Amino acid sequence: MRPIEHGVLLCEVAAMPEPVRCDICGKLYSSRHLSSHKRLAHGKEKLAGSAAGQNSSATQQDGVKKIIEIYKTLSAENKERVRAQLATLEQKPA
Repeated sequence: MRPIEHGVLLCEVAAMPEPVRCDICGKLYSSRHLSSHKRLAHGKEKLAGSAAGQNSSATQQDGVKKIIEIYKTLSAENKERVRAQLATLEQKPA
């Protein structure tokens, strides 16, 4: 606050950051904190990795591990469907 003539005080009001919704988990956060929240809470969930190391073998190995974990949870019928789709992908020219 800074004094103005005749003893009147003028308050400077800073704009409040707007609440925004995280597009990954759906929770509300301050717009100032959303990028930090995403980096800290959801950074390891990405299969593709960061822009700097998108095709690193470690990132690909992590992706394969995640795929295997998910595959193990499928029913026998869905496992068969996944194998058929993968076989079809292998036959198509890249």
